[in-house]
Amino acid sequence: MSTVDKTTFPKYQQEYGEGYFGQRFSTYNGQPRSRSGDDASYGPKYDGSLVWQYDAFTPGSPNYGKQTPWKVAANGPIEFFDTGTSTINNISLNGGTEKATYRLTYANTDSRDILPNSLLSKNNFNFAGSYKFNDKLSSTFNATYVSQNTRNRNSTGYGGNQLAGFRQWWATNVDLNEQRDLYFQSRQNYTWNIKSARRHYSSILGQPLLPKIRELQQR
Repeated sequence: MSTVDKTTFPKYQQEYGEGYFGQRFSTYNGQPRSRSGDDASYGPKYDGSLVWQYDAFTPGSPNYGKQTPWKVAANGPIEFFDTGTSTINNISLNGGTEKATYRLTYANTDSRDILPNSLLSKNNFNFAGSYKFNDKLSSTFNATYVSQNTRNRNSTGYGGNQLAGFRQWWATNVDLNEQRDLYFQSRQNYTWNIKSARRHYSSILGQPLLPKIRELQQR
């Protein structure tokens, strides 16, 4: 089994919510609204006051049409990860005579990583044999065949790298468990990074679970 290492995972400040440069709230109907078009967490300081946040404008959200307390989320990016498991099964056959020997092995690896919906399925076949023609001449033979299927490997570099996205772009008032519930409820890419109260597409980022659950990256 494997789990994310909480001792090395980034620690997020818990004093300020979505926004930049300590800016004040924007407004909606004359009342404070989070700066949901921003993708960082150095906006208004948390004070528990009621604020229009992204989910107040997300159809199907339990907070749709409601103001919610301005506070740090109970479930941050660390909740994104699963517990990984790995199983390996193998079998072998061998035998021989005075002149010939053989060994056939098969191994299967099935691994589920800490990234949601990730998979490594690997099959390994190996055959080894030998034959003695006479006291001066013998032959050996070895062949290996490997098949592998992977799914949802983490991207590298800048684009599409969810781990880097959590490190670089994140609003600490966004609850990951609520994002997960929204996805499974609607199967829609409802982002926390909405442009405005009336424009629900993302300024920068989408729903973090979507590429890991629906748009499977098969390689």
